[in-house]
Amino acid sequence: MASGWHGGNSCKPEVWHSPTGSGWLLDTDNAAWVGTNGDGRFEYTLTAFKNASGVNKLYFIDGFPCFSYPGGIGGDVWSSTDGATWTALTTNNTTLAERVGHVTLAFNGKLYVI
Repeated sequence: MASGWHGGNSCKPEVWHSPTGSGWLLDTDNAAWVGTNGDGRFEYTLTAFKNASGVNKLYFIDGFPCFSYPGGIGGDVWSSTDGATWTALTTNNTTLAERVGHVTLAFNGKLYVI
């Protein structure tokens, strides 16, 4: 689980994981893909995918910053092997145009953004 609304008027750039779905552990409370105002995001996608090298990674793709709405981040894509450390793969519309409300799927050895 990553980012999103956290209580009444708060949106945090957090990443959590759970081995069971009932108990949750915090990986980071300040993910590298934080918005320009230090806020989390919404209408992003977070997808688990085993890449061509056989490494399982999480892929975080774009979305709105929670307190800078409207206005997307700019087509950025981030990956992580542990949920705590994130690496920017693309930024500033270098590959994907700015987007929100999209779907990301892992299928047949590829990631699809629709």
